[in-house]
Amino acid sequence: MPGSAKDQLGTVHNFCPAKNEGLNSYLRSSLATEYSTAHKSSLYVAFLESLAFVREQEGDLDEAEALYRVAIGYPRPDLSGVVVQTMIFGKLNLPLIGEPRTSLAAFYTNHGRLQDAEALYREQLAQGGQTDEERLGAMRQLADFLSVHVSKTEALAIEEQIVGLREAQARATPKAGEFLANERNTLANLEVAAGRAEDAKALLEMELKQAELQHGKNSPEYGYALNYLFENRRYAGDYDAAEKLARESLRRVEANEASEPVDRVSALFRLADVRREQGHVEEADSLRKQGIEINRAAHPLPANTSKFETAESLVRTGKPDEAVQIAREIADGPAQGESSDQFGFQHLAQSMTPDHRAAAAQVASIALSSDERRHSLEDPVFTRDLTDWANFYRGMLGRPDRARDLLVRAEAIVRACCGSASPRLEPVLQERAWLAAAMDGEAAGIRSLERLRDLRAAIYGDNSRQVEQATLDLAAAHARAAAWPAAAKLYLKAVDISTHRTGAFGPEYVQRLDSIATEFLHHGDKETALALTQRAHR
Repeated sequence: MPGSAKDQLGTVHNFCPAKNEGLNSYLRSSLATEYSTAHKSSLYVAFLESLAFVREQEGDLDEAEALYRVAIGYPRPDLSGVVVQTMIFGKLNLPLIGEPRTSLAAFYTNHGRLQDAEALYREQLAQGGQTDEERLGAMRQLADFLSVHVSKTEALAIEEQIVGLREAQARATPKAGEFLANERNTLANLEVAAGRAEDAKALLEMELKQAELQHGKNSPEYGYALNYLFENRRYAGDYDAAEKLARESLRRVEANEASEPVDRVSALFRLADVRREQGHVEEADSLRKQGIEINRAAHPLPANTSKFETAESLVRTGKPDEAVQIAREIADGPAQGESSDQFGFQHLAQSMTPDHRAAAAQVASIALSSDERRHSLEDPVFTRDLTDWANFYRGMLGRPDRARDLLVRAEAIVRACCGSASPRLEPVLQERAWLAAAMDGEAAGIRSLERLRDLRAAIYGDNSRQVEQATLDLAAAHARAAAWPAAAKLYLKAVDISTHRTGAFGPEYVQRLDSIATEFLHHGDKETALALTQRAHR
């Protein structure tokens, strides 16, 4: 395989929208290269953990666990120099690449094996040869795990040890005081969760007093300590104390000429939230209104916002033709390149339906023409607006012919620029399915839903959440088309995908099986419904 190990791992991350089989093959090939060398590269663990993640997503939990275990004993992988591409489409998670015990512990946690996970977190903490920061990181991971899954009291004991270590660091290095303040705040919030709210208050009041004595009331350090105490009191439900702190925070901001508008807005909103909790709704609304006005003055709305508001006001007063004229002026004006205009056009057109459909159609046509001037006609970004307007023509105007034309155009653009397996086709195919069902009945939309399912399988993998949802949509479409036998097979296929994807564990899996069981019960198949319910709750 060409390229360095780091190049290969970067390729793996850029592969994320690709089909899992491609990732599988790529990672196994990378590992084969590593196996053939006497000394494993620093990224050996990264390849193992990436492949384990892929196998986990595909539902092979045994192999995933085995791969995570193989990595134990090797050091944390060096990811410096690896470019990880930001995800734009889809909702795929990325693999957790890091210290092998921690990665395996996270895997166990995800699949309900909490005792195994806790043992690994404690084992990681007990490792010798750790730096202070590595030990603190291991303690933090254990404390977080215990707090969520085991016992807040046990987590509190670990957090107290963390604070003790940070205090020792702060005595040796004054700059470490910021880390100490953060940890004391974490400890205080954990104390509230464990039923020790007064201890939390005392701790943060001491922190506030120290900030005052060391730095003064006008210092940033005092402001940070004040905010920590305020948030803790609000978390504890001590709204009287929180109100006093919020008012002090507001006074500090108003007295400081160098304060930014956002600082005053934040202080107003904090006080408003507390007053609302105390039952003073009118005062809370007034405070929020002040904050909103300051925000608007500091950050003016896009140039055409007020024009769209005027146009919608004209629609409400029965003057749609005048509203259409304003839409033309916006499209032809100097600010026509603003991306926010499309949202304004859509909102205006929606406000005209169902009473003024002809005017709404004019606004849609104006918006599309404006969009064409803003984009190259081959720009894939243009397909989003084409699809949105197709939805509007179908759903709001009853113009399926126009909707179909827009979708044909959108699909052609995507295929030309990005190929037939691009995620940009997803909304187009979904809208095609809705359009076909609206025009020719439920059965007509099934073909587009099948294409959507196949596309998602090519992008995300056969056992992905996206394919599971597409399979459920197909099943529902068959059921609405009075084709229950086909629907039943698809519902059971969705059960199989969910089982592979979740490992037959967790609330999402239970809810999925319960909802599908309801479908079988509704169609008279009590035996399958009962079997699914028992399977969900065993």
